[in-house]
Amino acid sequence: MRELPDGTLRSLDLHLKQDLHYLSTAEFSFIWDERSRASLLGKGGHIRLDVQLSSPAIGSSYEYLRVLIGGGYSFRLPWGHWLTPSLWGGQVAGDAPRFELFLPGDLADWTPGRTMGLQYSTRWPVDTFKTGVNDYALAQIGGRVDLEYGVPLFRRPRTSFVYGGYLFVSAGIFTLTGTRAERTERRAQGLLVAPVGLNANFGLKLD
Repeated sequence: MRELPDGTLRSLDLHLKQDLHYLSTAEFSFIWDERSRASLLGKGGHIRLDVQLSSPAIGSSYEYLRVLIGGGYSFRLPWGHWLTPSLWGGQVAGDAPRFELFLPGDLADWTPGRTMGLQYSTRWPVDTFKTGVNDYALAQIGGRVDLEYGVPLFRRPRTSFVYGGYLFVSAGIFTLTGTRAERTERRAQGLLVAPVGLNANFGLKLD
């Protein structure tokens, strides 16, 4: 159960089958990655597509389709710094178990994500824009857009253990939404169906 701000209780769907059940999937991935050339040419792109299918036809107790697609491209600016826009999105259609749904930490840099595929934190996203993005513990649709600015610090021969490093700062937005029933409920309450949150990060990256 979940207690809402007005004190009412709402049953939560755990997104798990009762008793003994099985999960088997067929997966397909396509990856095009040219980022290793960025250190030489000052530019490089990457695209990734992941498709996961689960069905009783392959011995699974669940039936769903999970699709993830994303990518980005690094542009070398005239003064030697890098600018990297990136886009990521995904959707789960059907009856998927909770650990195959999207977690806030999959989308939000300020929220702990998965560690070795497991969720150790139940912290909600930071609702910077007050859109209700912290209402979802699990989501069926999610996406994020980011823009990263990089400042190269050093470059060594690729035979070195650490052959490059740069400072970066990034900012962007993410969004997520739940099941059809949850979306209908939010519309009835006059809330955003797909609330938006803020992403921001900075640090040092090493190659």
